[in-house]
Amino acid sequence: MIQTKNQLMLLLSPDPIGLNILLLILRPYMMLAIHAGFLVLTSAATSLQIHSKHKITRELEADRAEKQEQLVAILERVKLLSDQLEQTSVTVADKSQTTIQEIVEMNASFKEVAVGLRTQRESEAILSIICMTLMIELS
Repeated sequence: MIQTKNQLMLLLSPDPIGLNILLLILRPYMMLAIHAGFLVLTSAATSLQIHSKHKITRELEADRAEKQEQLVAILERVKLLSDQLEQTSVTVADKSQTTIQEIVEMNASFKEVAVGLRTQRESEAILSIICMTLMIELS
């Protein structure tokens, strides 16, 4: 404990003698303490960087896995649509063939009707001539 006013003044003075001696004794160890503090701060910063890197890596891996799943889902959808498109194309091709065959048959029927009409018209013309000839002979 502080026993006298002089001792108190010596401790509170800007440059007490004991402080100078203490600094002289501790000076070689101050550099060591500063260096140790620097090493502690450096290792803490390195640990923080490693932790941050692991966190970012986990987030990127999760994002990559999610994107991979989305890509697989999109590819499955494209395959399904491609299969449906192929089935639709086959159906359209079959219906086109059927339609072409029906058109060919209708065309043949139209030609038969046209021939029948032409024959009927020619028959009517001949009958008309015969009728006129008979009328002329009868008159």
